[in-house]
Amino acid sequence: MKKIAAIYSLVLFSFSAFAQNNNDTRTLFTAGGDKVTVSDFTYVYNKNNVNNQADYSEKSLRDYLNLYENFRLKVKEAEALHLDTIVSLKSELEGYRKQLAKSYLTDREISDKLITEAYERSKIEVNASHILVRCDENANPADTLAAFKKITAMRKRIEKGEAFEKVAKESSEDPSAKTNEGNIGWFTVFGTIYPFETTVYSLKKGELSQPVRTEFGYHLVRLNDSRPARGQIHAAHLLLRFPEKATTQQQDSVKKRIDSVYALITSGKVSFEDAVKNNSDDKATRVKGGELQWFGSGSSIRMVPEFEDAAFTLQKDGDYTKPVKTQFGYHIIKRLEKRDIAPFSEAKSDWKK
Repeated sequence: MKKIAAIYSLVLFSFSAFAQNNNDTRTLFTAGGDKVTVSDFTYVYNKNNVNNQADYSEKSLRDYLNLYENFRLKVKEAEALHLDTIVSLKSELEGYRKQLAKSYLTDREISDKLITEAYERSKIEVNASHILVRCDENANPADTLAAFKKITAMRKRIEKGEAFEKVAKESSEDPSAKTNEGNIGWFTVFGTIYPFETTVYSLKKGELSQPVRTEFGYHLVRLNDSRPARGQIHAAHLLLRFPEKATTQQQDSVKKRIDSVYALITSGKVSFEDAVKNNSDDKATRVKGGELQWFGSGSSIRMVPEFEDAAFTLQKDGDYTKPVKTQFGYHIIKRLEKRDIAPFSEAKSDWKK
């Protein structure tokens, strides 16, 4: 009993502290002289996680460890009885092996296809607009049909000549459409849910899709434009922020201040870093020379369009922009580093993850 308790404690500790560690060689138990490690157990436990039953709770771990220990002992017993040499059993085993191999190869083929698809899409950035009619993915047939009829009616309005933007602003159930008229801006692969992404990448510029079903409801999607992916950029900035609800006069005052700071930088009288330290209103980045996180295509970090567009105009590391106006104020942006889309041979493992 002490041995079993020690095993449970080890497993529970391992999962709570090292749930993602696949190289834990500590021994859980032995079966006929074979050592079974923490990694062996965690691999099988995760592999058989069906319908999220493997929840890493104490009960789940105890139950599965008990089953797995019995399984390993039965395998050793079967080997000791030479059951693996019986012709009928070997034939049956070979049948199972072929079934599993076929399934594995099919899964790998699909996986490789999706990885390649994602990589190819990552080379292109798209700008799209959409109109949404909400419908729960588990909605009853009547509600689903009602949503479909509603989105179809909107499509007919556009086909008859109404502007997409007008229909989006008036009728879309995406709240942001009231201000952006349905335009969700530039994005690339993984920037939105898969059915929506696939629709966008299948359209020609200016083309309107048929109704598209996602977990949010029905969409009409229009591809506004596309361009080669710009990659990602690492930049720093100096910000002079607008006062809340700034008047035109206040905005002009901020512009004069940043123009004078820009003149000091370009004349060499002050370094960009010192200018940031002494002037920037972005407290989070001021102490580190204005440095921001990587942003751009394929990144989880996106900037407002005016900022991002200006940053990507910089041709080499160390260059900085003239003052750039955004909704937050005026910025001077300095390019620190830029990286393009990596070759597929280098990027494949990351895409696979």
